[in-house]
Parts: sequence; C-alpha cells; structure tokens
Amino acid sequence: MRTSAIEDISATSLSIKNAQTRKKFNFDQVFDQDTTQQQLWDHISSSLTSFIQGYNVSIMAYGQSGSGKSYTMGTNGESMGIISRAAELMFPQLKSNSENNSTSYIIRVSYLEIYNEQIRDLLIKPSHSQGHGPNHVHATPITIRENSKGEIVFTGLSQIRVDSVSDLLHLLNLGCRSRQTSSTVINAESSRSHAIFTVYLTKQDHQFDEVHNDWFVASETVSKLNFVDLAGSERLKTTGAVGDKAKEGISINSGLANLGKVISQLSDKSAPSSVTSINSSPSVAHISYRDSKLTRVLQDSLGKRAITYLISCITCEQFYYSETLNTLTYAQRARAIQS
Repeated sequence: MRTSAIEDISATSLSIKNAQTRKKFNFDQVFDQDTTQQQLWDHISSSLTSFIQGYNVSIMAYGQSGSGKSYTMGTNGESMGIISRAAELMFPQLKSNSENNSTSYIIRVSYLEIYNEQIRDLLIKPSHSQGHGPNHVHATPITIRENSKGEIVFTGLSQIRVDSVSDLLHLLNLGCRSRQTSSTVINAESSRSHAIFTVYLTKQDHQFDEVHNDWFVASETVSKLNFVDLAGSERLKTTGAVGDKAKEGISINSGLANLGKVISQLSDKSAPSSVTSINSSPSVAHISYRDSKLTRVLQDSLGKRAITYLISCITCEQFYYSETLNTLTYAQRARAIQS
C-alpha cells in the first residue's frame, strides 16, 4: 500500500511531505477526497451570477492525469460535474430574468481542443450535402484575432445556439466523444489536449417604441463562461511516453508553462513593461498571451475584469509527490492574481 504525501489538511491549507522536506500551502478553499461534486459546485456557484451580470468567467481544472479533472468538470461523458450543474441553474435563472419584455437572452456554445498547438472544433453537425452522418462544421483552420475592444474572436469555430439544458449537454457529450485521448503509464484514458467548452451569453435590453407599438433592442452585452479541462501536467519521465506521445507531452507542458507564466505576470505588479511612455504616465505591463494557443484563447478571460477559478486536482500517493508539489505551487501562484 502506497503512503500518502498529505500530512495535514484544513479548510484553507494543505501540507505535503516526503523524506526530505515538508511544505504548507494556503488557498481560498481546500476540499478533501470525501467532497461531493455538489459541494464543490455550491462553493463556486457565484461564478454563474457573475457571468449573467456580464463578466467573462473561466473555471479551470488543473493537475496530473488521473487526478479527477475531467470528472470534476463533467467532460468525461459520465459524471454530472460542474458544467451540468451550471447549466441546470442557468436556464431557469435566465427564464426568470426574461419574464417581462425588457430583457432577453441568446445562448450559444462552442467546444474546442488544443492538441499539439493546433485548435480543433469538437462540435459536429449533420452534413447538409448528404442529409445524414457527422461532418465537421469547418473545413479551414481556426484562427484567432483580437478586435478593437480587446475581445478574442475566432474565425472557423462553430458557435451553436442552445435553448435548453438538454441542448447544451447534448453538444457537450458530442464534443467529449471527439476529444483526443490515449493511454499513458498513469492513466488508461488520458486527455492529451486542453479542452475548452464555452458558453456565450448575449443579453439584450429592450425598450418600447410607442410610435410603432413594439419593442426594440436598445443595448446588447456579451459575456462568456469558459470551462477549461487542461491536459495532464505530469513529467514525461512519469508517463513513460516516447515518440509521438512524447511530442504530445512536450506540447502539453509547454502550453501549461506559458499559462503559468501569464499567471505569474498577472500576479506580479512589477512585471516588466513593454511600453515606455514619453509622458511619464503609468507603463503597460507586457503579458505573454501570444506565446501559446492556450493563453491566446483565454486572453480576454484572464486578469482585468475577468474572473478566474482554478481547481487544482492532486493525487495523494507519495509516489506522485513531485507532480503534487508542482500542482500546488502552480495553484498558489494563480491565487496571487490581482484583478
């Protein structure tokens, strides 16, 4: 029986140890192995309120393969995770908000994976040419650009309108079946890509036109809620990967390292400046969003007015001490982000 690396755990702290050292980490909340998915969702359910109020929100699951990331998010096609619970609350809330004619909502979803630094659309739909059978929505590579408002815009990525919980979960499950997975030494079905399921909410405020005796759209705001299931963060030595699988691992770790760098830059108020002002006004700190597809995709959902939740999943066994230490160190840096 393998010994545990966990020495002590409380509601907001966690200590791990090995033969040489002991380290303590402090977080906003620590959940033990007996925590249910409902209890976890109850703790972060305010994310949905922020999203409906117009904020960009990201909920990310990070950790080594087999630590429970996909189970927590509900992207394994089996568990009722965070995404399902968010959907079950969102639709009734929006319906309640729309009971008078002054407000309406449009909900769309997209589902992409980043595999070897290539973006792939995980949502498929029936082929119009054949009348049946699956066919990818796009035939050209997905590209990313930033518009004049600083918003990230995709070309070639499908956004599909949904009107119910069942619509949303159908597309989620459809995309999950298309995701890139393979076997590693520590997980028989390891996710080899970063997957991002995004809900886009368009809120339309209406006013009544007495001249035409009808309602019209007076203003419109768009927010998005990213559910990010990150690929396993373990070292190549641990996975036993060689050849193409080793290349996968290098790409995964590169993306995670770049995300970690962006997190550090966002949390460091003294980040180096990329802009020197001749008027001695405050400088603009350079954030390395463009260094990887993962950080580029999440650019408008990290820092600034965005809200980010990082759920760090760990494996308790002493054998995985190094991976656990890396995960907790990564999470502690993320906690320091200042909005």
